[in-house]
Amino acid sequence: MTKTLKLLQVEDSESDAELIVRCLNKAGYEVDWTRVESAEAMRLALEGGPWDLVVSDYKLPGFLAPEALQILKKTELDIPFIVVSGTIGEEPAVELMKSGASDYLMKDNLARLPAAVEREVREAKAREESRRTTAQLKRSEDRLALALTATDTGTWEYDFASNSFAWSELTRKHLGMGEVEAKSLPDFFDLIHELDRNKVMEGVYRSVDPASGGFYEKQYRVRTPEHLEQRWVSGWSRVIFDETGRPVRALGVTRDITKQKQVEESLEFQLNLTGCIALQTTDCILVADGDGQVRFLNPAAEKTFGFKLAEYENRGFDEVLCPEAGEESILGRAIRHGKLLHDKEETVFDKDGTAIEVSVSCAPLRLQGVGSGMVFTFRDIRERKRAEQAVRESDARLRQLFESDLIGFIVIDGMRILEANDYFLRMLGYTREEFTRGEVTWKNITAPESTEHSQERIYELLATGICRAFEKEYIHRSGRRVPVVLGSVRLKGPGELRAMSFILDLTEKKELEKQFRQAQKLETVGQLAGGIAHDFNNLLTVIMGYSAMLMDSAEEDPELADPLRQISQAAERAAGLTRQLLMFSRQNRGNPANVRLDAVVAGVEPMIRRLIGEDIHFAVRAVEPGGVTRADQGLLEQVIVNFAVNARDAMPNGGCLGIETGTATMSGGDPLWPEVPQGNYCTLAVMDSGTGMTPEVQARLFEPFFTTKEPGKGTGLGLAVVYGIVKQYAGFIRVESAPGSGTAMRVLLPAVTELPEEQKATEARPTLTGAETVMVVEDEPEVRRFITGLLRAHGYRALEAGTGAEAMELANRHTGEIDILLTDLVLPGMATADLIAGFRVLRPEAKIVSMSGYPERHERKLSCDVPHLQKPFTAAELLGKIREVLGSEVSGR
Repeated sequence: MTKTLKLLQVEDSESDAELIVRCLNKAGYEVDWTRVESAEAMRLALEGGPWDLVVSDYKLPGFLAPEALQILKKTELDIPFIVVSGTIGEEPAVELMKSGASDYLMKDNLARLPAAVEREVREAKAREESRRTTAQLKRSEDRLALALTATDTGTWEYDFASNSFAWSELTRKHLGMGEVEAKSLPDFFDLIHELDRNKVMEGVYRSVDPASGGFYEKQYRVRTPEHLEQRWVSGWSRVIFDETGRPVRALGVTRDITKQKQVEESLEFQLNLTGCIALQTTDCILVADGDGQVRFLNPAAEKTFGFKLAEYENRGFDEVLCPEAGEESILGRAIRHGKLLHDKEETVFDKDGTAIEVSVSCAPLRLQGVGSGMVFTFRDIRERKRAEQAVRESDARLRQLFESDLIGFIVIDGMRILEANDYFLRMLGYTREEFTRGEVTWKNITAPESTEHSQERIYELLATGICRAFEKEYIHRSGRRVPVVLGSVRLKGPGELRAMSFILDLTEKKELEKQFRQAQKLETVGQLAGGIAHDFNNLLTVIMGYSAMLMDSAEEDPELADPLRQISQAAERAAGLTRQLLMFSRQNRGNPANVRLDAVVAGVEPMIRRLIGEDIHFAVRAVEPGGVTRADQGLLEQVIVNFAVNARDAMPNGGCLGIETGTATMSGGDPLWPEVPQGNYCTLAVMDSGTGMTPEVQARLFEPFFTTKEPGKGTGLGLAVVYGIVKQYAGFIRVESAPGSGTAMRVLLPAVTELPEEQKATEARPTLTGAETVMVVEDEPEVRRFITGLLRAHGYRALEAGTGAEAMELANRHTGEIDILLTDLVLPGMATADLIAGFRVLRPEAKIVSMSGYPERHERKLSCDVPHLQKPFTAAELLGKIREVLGSEVSGR
């Protein structure tokens, strides 16, 4: 390890000085050295120190080592002085050592120099440390003596070897020894009050363990005669250990703290009482001195105003809470003049600058009869102000409601109508003056058959103060009946029966009920229309089938082909009419086919995601993929979308929506599905975390025109149509819901073993092949994979992209031809119209086909010359559309 050495050489030979430095360098010293040749140079160098060592030649021109030693001594610096000479004799060397030189060496033998340097430097450092320790001890002793005298502190010393104490007179007095002196530890313990003896003994025994550091400090009571007051002593000691860790002696002090304890106990009680009040109160308490500096604040003040106690430091009380008012605020004047305040309303500001309305009370704080500041109590009255404002606003709202045309209001006193709003007057055709003059009473305007019921409700109002809403009929000035719903609440004030009543005109509601009954009649007509359409469809099937056969055999005979074509077209129009009749009667079976339920859900998944919005988490899961049922795919999609839209409306603030498909084998008589017969079924579950439904709502859920939505938000037909669709395919619906627990709509549809129609058609019919290049732009990976796989399987080269941006980059990068662009209408990040416009610039000769599940929503975005492929489509439909757009001749590119 390298050691640093600050070296002063008194040497006239530079080479000898360097020789000494090299010797020390070899011994591991990093030497910072200076060489001087004269007495004056040495004095100046010593003044500019510090130095670790002085090495001097014995004889220099006009200057000897003894003189150099005397120069060093006069500085009173404790620096080792070593003589290195080539000519010194033994007698001069001995004299130098007697005079204070540390050592001497010969220049021709420096081997001992490093050891001598290490020894002398180490001893010099030890002497310096000893001097510092001695000086510190002297200062400590002086301070201790002064402290003991000033603080009435007694001292004692205990010797462990002899088990004996040495007590000062003050300590004897503190411990109440009297004439009998405690000579041992048991004697000392016997002086201590029995309530404190164990803790003192424990502290003493712990202090003799070196691991404790040897410190002991306790406050304890000493034994005193019963007629004398209790005496308290504070004791402190430190144990001194030998090198083996055994305790040798203990030094300690004692102080009589009886009066201090009495004051502390009194203050503790007062502070605890005051602290409890300050902590528990919701009022803000602050104590300010005469200069306006805050010296105390309770938690309520800290919470309300946001300032910690330290943040009031060096800032005036008024400056913190009333920065805009300065010295003119009421708080500042109260502090300056010691003024009493009681519930004075004031505005102060919290840390964020928010204005806080408070009620302020304050009183001067006096200590020993001298005014020392002010105690402030702030009561936050914002809630009270808000409540008062709320009452005013409530009165204003009530008056506004009373004067509005939304509902009728009257104030009655007995039979008289004291006040009525315009809605009520207009509803019955009377003037306000006719009511206030008493010319028309509530009995005059009540239908005779409603009088008895109204009288019963008056008794209810008298007994409970509230008349629950009930229906009755008023008589208009013209004599016509006005159905209303009426409720009342009793008002405080003069009068035997003063009350406010609200009246809602039910004329429109009653009319709607009539319309509903009419709609039920239309439902019966719809059922009849469905039966007629069913039979008519059987006839149309025969007509259309035979006309198609005849058209195949009459292709070469124009005279027959045209009439047959007219018959076929008329039959198709008739089929359209029957489909409308069946939809009206909710018996439209559509075009039943074998479909995979999970594939149907996958097809409508993008539509549902757009319908429900981004604040609803949506997940689809196929528990057992591949379940096949026989139904019209469009009607099944209608069922799923209906469920999803209802779920969305039940989650106005967002939530979770899940759709799950699978298969199930029912054994018949299942507790959850008691009406479901034995067999295999495809399952569909649509689950949401919405508001849920009461049992009453569930009981009417599938009724036509029943809805829980606001007027204009729903027709009440959606779930009725869903129910009809499920039932016409021999399916079952079960609802699981509770208020606040969400809803699960579960559907069972009979499973079939045959493959889906599309798959069978693909297997049975030859495919339409090609060799052209098709770019497929579709953001759904599964759909994109299906399309590109199908195209490649039929000879096409397929390029694929998930977004419009990817498609443009690929079209720009691809070096070969692109014959046709097949793109979805809805893509993330780029409008499809922009994609098509940009693609036409890059590939002007390429064909374009759009595809979507509901093009009517997006058709305005595209030009009319873009062919469209309706989703869902079969493989044959896709390949046929591609072949149709490209032309029948297959390109060889």
